[in-house]
This record gives sequence, C-alpha cells and structure tokens, in this order.
Amino acid sequence: MVTWLHWADRFGDELVCVRYRDGLRGQRRLITVQLVVESCPLPPSLRGGEWDEVLVRITDDQADLRRQARAAGAHWDPERKLWGMYRGHAKALGCLKLIVEE
Repeated sequence: MVTWLHWADRFGDELVCVRYRDGLRGQRRLITVQLVVESCPLPPSLRGGEWDEVLVRITDDQADLRRQARAAGAHWDPERKLWGMYRGHAKALGCLKLIVEE
C-alpha cells in the first residue's frame, strides 16, 4: 500500500491532506489528496475574523445603509466620523469595500 509519505514526496509543500476510503463493498480503496493550488495575501478589508471590529465610511447619501448598520449594532465614532461594526455585519450589509484601514 502507498503511504502518505509517497504523496508528500510527490506533491511537496502543496499537500494538505491524504484520505483513504474503502469503496463499494470493500472491493476498492479510494485515495484522495487535497492540494494548495494558489496562495496570495488577502486584501486588508478581508483579513481578520467575523467578530473583529472595523470602521466603515457611510456617506450622508446612504441613509438606508446607515439605518441598516445601526439596526445591526453599529455605533457612530464622532471623532473619526466613521461607523464601527463587526466585520461579519459589514460583510452581511455589503460594506466590505467601505471599510477604512487606519
């Protein structure tokens, strides 16, 4: 039987995991591998977890979005003139492009 070392030698650092399964009626063994095919840095607006607080710029002409943000628990930061909210809420409201990186 081929071991995971064979796959590690074959795929190198791109190998994430190897799975072994017995197929239909135990007559066949299935081996699957999971590989990394691309790795690139995330843009700042997509980094962090859902519960990280982010600052969002909502302009005066976006009254409906401001109302939705407030209903989702966003708070106004008068010093920065930005809305603070959880990243997950910003994502749900479609505000990821409005996140301000400081």
